[in-house]
Amino acid sequence: MYTGIWNALRLPAIVCPVGLTNDFVPLSVQMIASPDNERILMAAAQDIERDQGGWVSTWNQPETKPIF
Repeated sequence: MYTGIWNALRLPAIVCPVGLTNDFVPLSVQMIASPDNERILMAAAQDIERDQGGWVSTWNQPETKPIF
């Protein structure tokens, strides 16, 4: 994802893993906050990552269950 452009505009941005497609391609969501709201952004990212199961390696886990 493209967090660099948002950071150049002085807006905090983060990318969170949310799961895998049927072909085991990682899916993520990008979030952007208003200036000086990094704490809110990090808290939201932690909630999403926890609720969605976080990052999952696909190298040695062909049995990983996709979400779509």
